[in-house]
Amino acid sequence: MKYKYTLAISIILLLVFITLASECSQGINLKSENQKLKVENQKYQSENTELKKKVVSLEESNSELKYKVENLNTPLSIDYIEVNEKIRFVEKENFILALPQSGSSIMRNVLSNSVVTVYEKAYVNNETWLFIQIPTYDSVTNNRGWIREAETTAYTKDKMSQVQSDVEIKAGSEVYEVFNFDDIKNTSPIKLVNKDSGRLVEKREGFFRISQAGGRDIWVKENSVVYPEAK
Repeated sequence: MKYKYTLAISIILLLVFITLASECSQGINLKSENQKLKVENQKYQSENTELKKKVVSLEESNSELKYKVENLNTPLSIDYIEVNEKIRFVEKENFILALPQSGSSIMRNVLSNSVVTVYEKAYVNNETWLFIQIPTYDSVTNNRGWIREAETTAYTKDKMSQVQSDVEIKAGSEVYEVFNFDDIKNTSPIKLVNKDSGRLVEKREGFFRISQAGGRDIWVKENSVVYPEAK
């Protein structure tokens, strides 16, 4: 009888243990599932935030396109005025347009620190525009176009040392036809028969690297380079 009683108690305790273990396991699984749901929710919230940003960006782009289309559909009235400066300076990289009007076709990029030639000046829709020619190397195609005067500055003597396009190389100058400055010491220079020009892209220890048409790069001494004349 005592054995049967002990066995019954053992079975009851085992059942209680199994029940508790099952409930504990379910609790752990629920906690783990809850954590997964939290992580997924954070992921979706992050994606939702990014999508909202993209929507805002697209709306801004759409507004800008609408503005350009409206401008292009507006009748263009160009009032030409006297050109009082034959050259101007473009400090930041920009572009020239086919017409003196926002949204017009881009003709070509203007590299930073470029001296440009001014051919026409006009007043359009309460803005002053300049018809300019920009320095080019491989091709002269589309090297003339319109730019806002406000996106250029006067070319004065204090701007001369900033010029990159174009600089002139004196006739008779010694030219090193290498790209890397350290290769100069192992290269024999050639002498220019005629003056040349290009874009100044690097300065090292009294030498300038000039980039030219066809991807050609040369090094010349600083005193061989002449900047465009300024008033």
